[in-house]
Amino acid sequence: MFIYNSPLEKEAFLVLDKTLRSMGYEIIKIRCKSSGKMRNVQIMAELSSGNPITLDDCEAIHKLSRTILSVELFEKDNTFIEISSPGIDRPLTRLNDFLKFSGKQITLSLKLPVNGRRKFSGIFCFKDIECGAITLVENGDEYIIRLADIADASLVYISSSQK
Repeated sequence: MFIYNSPLEKEAFLVLDKTLRSMGYEIIKIRCKSSGKMRNVQIMAELSSGNPITLDDCEAIHKLSRTILSVELFEKDNTFIEISSPGIDRPLTRLNDFLKFSGKQITLSLKLPVNGRRKFSGIFCFKDIECGAITLVENGDEYIIRLADIADASLVYISSSQK
């Protein structure tokens, strides 16, 4: 399970994932945007070991991604590739992310509105791995949300002074 916003993002993920994994990296999020003939590909990655990603890692991912994407999907001259780490407001895009961060505060946007709403924020827990759903508690109200219905989700950074 991985959250994509377009078929192109899914295709980019599929052509990059195996090679990056073999180098010790995991793709956290991938976004592809187009403006005319130009494409912007944003890749958020981390080390499989859990260690922080470095600038050298970002350079290695960039070079490899540029080569693979220019052969498999895009024209090299019309594609801008950004590489970054997940950061403190880390996106949740994979099943393992939802399992790992269950019990934390998140914000999420749905692909389609539920009761007239698309955006939610609250503490979530993993409801049922077989159903692929989370329970989100927001202001005392409980929502059951299928992972397949989520467009974007990310952790909410809470500083030590806010705890």
